[in-house]
Amino acid sequence: MNPTAYPHGTGGRPPDGAAVFVLDAAGTVLECTAAAQTLTGRSGEELRGRPFADLTADPAAWTAAWPGPPGGTPAGPWTVRTVLPRRDDPAAGADAGADAEVDAEVDAEVDVEVLPLPAAGEARFLLCAVPSGAGRRWSEDQALLRTLFTQSRIGLAIHDTGMRTIRANLGPEHFGAPRTADTWAHAPGRHLRAILVPEDAAAIEERWRRVMETGEAVIDWEHSARRLYAPGRERMLSSSAFRLEDSHGRTVGVVAVFTDITEQYTARRRLALLHAAASRLGRTLDVIRNAEELTGVLVPAFADLASVDLSDAVTQGRESDVFLPGTVLRRVAVASADGGWPADTYRLGDTVRAREAESDALREGGTVLVDDMTAWREQLPIDPERLRLLFPGRAASALFVPLWARGHVLGVVGLWRTRDRPPFAESDVPLAEEIASRAALSLENARRYTAELRTVESLQRSLLPPEGADLGAAESAGSYVPAGTAAGLGGCWYDVIPLSSARVAFVIGDVAGHGLAATATMGRLRTAVQTLADLDLSPEELLTHLDDLVVRLSATEPQPDR
Repeated sequence: MNPTAYPHGTGGRPPDGAAVFVLDAAGTVLECTAAAQTLTGRSGEELRGRPFADLTADPAAWTAAWPGPPGGTPAGPWTVRTVLPRRDDPAAGADAGADAEVDAEVDAEVDVEVLPLPAAGEARFLLCAVPSGAGRRWSEDQALLRTLFTQSRIGLAIHDTGMRTIRANLGPEHFGAPRTADTWAHAPGRHLRAILVPEDAAAIEERWRRVMETGEAVIDWEHSARRLYAPGRERMLSSSAFRLEDSHGRTVGVVAVFTDITEQYTARRRLALLHAAASRLGRTLDVIRNAEELTGVLVPAFADLASVDLSDAVTQGRESDVFLPGTVLRRVAVASADGGWPADTYRLGDTVRAREAESDALREGGTVLVDDMTAWREQLPIDPERLRLLFPGRAASALFVPLWARGHVLGVVGLWRTRDRPPFAESDVPLAEEIASRAALSLENARRYTAELRTVESLQRSLLPPEGADLGAAESAGSYVPAGTAAGLGGCWYDVIPLSSARVAFVIGDVAGHGLAATATMGRLRTAVQTLADLDLSPEELLTHLDDLVVRLSATEPQPDR
């Protein structure tokens, strides 16, 4: 029987249910606890006045293990593992209570810690005996707690019933305080509202109180936990919480386990923003509508303010000119998180002109990042027009991203954030450029469609007769109204053809399909009708020949888009 290191050691709290004996200088039991009676199977009367060595399976080994001379006082606490034979004594079990968990037929192997007491009275030693299994479990529990409270990858905090933080494992920087030499000088007794912004602290405390009241655990709850000293810096946690109860089942607080998921949360949000951009941009072939969709995607998910400035050439369907200083742009779309556009900046429909610095960067396809608008403003020359262009309202940071497509700069999207959210950083640039690239392609497709639409409209106008004509036999009047459907211009036409004998032919036709192909077919049929009309054919014959022409065209040429 060799002395062994006892897990709860000096100064540690023994496990619940430990058997405690008080011995005199000779090793005789003076007093004992009910757990001691349960452990030995003897009543208190039998234990008191009996040498403790006689309670062990090998009294000689116990005496030999006693440090120092027999009957002497050890210099300090010592521990030993021994066996206490257990006698099945119903009276002892009754005295000990119903909490005892010792097998009546098996001797108890125990770890014993001997603590010397001051020599002021008869009691000289305090013995704490714990069944080895319970000691191991207690040791494992303590090891687990030590590990959890000494590691820093997973946050751990214990709050009492008043929501005060009484213990935690992370440094002060995680709880809103500057790093100090005394890591926990800031933590004990502090409420969450003293270290987090009020709305975040209130939400967390309300959730933890519900855990304490109901006992229902919270698992993987994602929530905001912005620090009080940095309210503009986003911080997301994934937390789980459990009610803490003492050995009598009374609620003593709540333990929260949490991890910082700010990076994962930001990545998910950016992916969702890209998905929204992919699903919303390009659904229409209208330039202005695409610009409005772009600002709708970006505000408020990515910015507090957004504007889209395009050259007039783009909105009119023409190739964009070279982006030079002073290039005239028109503000075609704006969006604000609070619904109101700042009065001190350019409004929807205003024309704007980029200055040298901005135009040079945008012409080269580079994004302009401004993480501190105040400092940037102090560096720029005083220019009221530049202030109206770049510094709206309470903007604290900005991004200016060129809308670059097929080798041309179509315009620029301006993004601003206020101080209510983190400023733009380098990590935001790739996302902004990706969305701007998608938007630019949508705008370019819409521009090309607009150009084709204008070409078709011009061709159709050239193929129609004058709006008013006096042909002798009749006077005609007509007007041309382009189709306003999403499918575009169709192949409808009318014509007024003078005939012999003071007659006039009125023709109304429609070609299936839309766009340039339908307009070209319309022109060919109009020419055919005029040629056949010059032959002075009857209407029946003219329509028969025209039908034959249409059959031949449909057999030899691709069908127009429908």
